[in-house]
Amino acid sequence: MQNILFVLEEAEDGSYRASAAAAAIHTEADTLEELHREIRDAVVCYCDPGQGRRP
Repeated sequence: MQNILFVLEEAEDGSYRASAAAAAIHTEADTLEELHREIRDAVVCYCDPGQGRRP
């Protein structure tokens, strides 16, 4: 299992952004709880394309 380090930032509008330090994974959300879900989904899509959530 590989570890992926994320940098989290709060935007001026109060939303949150996450970017992986050593991979091309980026996501954003309105709350930290939502951001954690979005990070998990982004990692799944990055590691196994086609397996993420569908709209």
